[in-house]
This record gives sequence, C-alpha cells and structure tokens, in this order.
Amino acid sequence: MLGGRRANQAMGLHPHLWRPAKAGILVEVGIELMDKLATSMMKTPEDICPDFHEWPDRWHGVKKDIPYGQGLLDAIRPFVIHLISRGLKEKMIRNHMDNLWLLGGEIIRSVSMFDEYDIPPVENLQRNVDEEGGPSCRHLHSEVQEKSYYATCRKLHEFLEATGQKG
Repeated sequence: MLGGRRANQAMGLHPHLWRPAKAGILVEVGIELMDKLATSMMKTPEDICPDFHEWPDRWHGVKKDIPYGQGLLDAIRPFVIHLISRGLKEKMIRNHMDNLWLLGGEIIRSVSMFDEYDIPPVENLQRNVDEEGGPSCRHLHSEVQEKSYYATCRKLHEFLEATGQKG
C-alpha cells in the first residue's frame, strides 16, 4: 500500500493538495480519487476477471469447443479493453464481463449443437449481437438480468460495427 507523497502522486493529486501520511497509511482523499486510482491500475481483462483466459475451457462441452472459444475470447478482448480505457468503474466492467461470459457460453452451445465450427468466431459473434441485444440466455432469471445482458450485447454490437471487425 502506498503512503504519503507516493500515494498522493499515484492518485493524481496536485502537490498543493498533498497531505502527509502517518506510518505509511494511505491518506483518505475521497472515493472519487480512489476510484480513479483503481481504474488506472486496470489494464487488461485479467485485472478484473483473473480467470478470463480460462473461459474457453470452461465453456466447452466437447474438445472442439475449446479452440473455437479461444477465437471468441480473442474477439471479445478488444471490447473489454475498450471498456477499461473509457474509465468505467470496475463494477460496471465486471457486470459487462459477466454478461459476455453468458454470451460466449450461449454461442459455444449453439456452435456445438449445430456443428457450426466452420463459421469464424468473430462472424458468429457479429451474427449473434445486434442493435436489439443478443441470443436468448437460459441462465437469466429476472428482467433486470435480461436488461443488463441485452445492454451488453448492444454495446458489443456497436463496438464491433465501429471497429469494423470482420469474421
């Protein structure tokens, strides 16, 4: 944990606002500045969800699903990095990542059921999200969860369209 001058610098405080810390304890300077520090430390999806790289293995029903899931993860990663770069709070990004986890699971399930491994993962992702949301998710049990999931799918769709990702 940072204390004193280093903590104040890390939180982006102007030198005139620095306050001395006692015994290396981080000076309380307000929730907004702490959020700013936490957000600035988030650089990768793994900073928010340490098991992000394991999603393909956790999504799979059969071994063929794992490399396909890795392709999906590679297509999703730039979107998560975009969310991080926008300075959203960790809780908001984590919520989007929870929804992306569900979306990936639904896509892998469909690919496996209908033997659609020949469709490139990015293309399949684009087919499954649009301005209205995404595929139905059997794991959502409330209207609030559904609204959140569909909002994430819409944001992902906007991102894919804006960045021109092609399958």
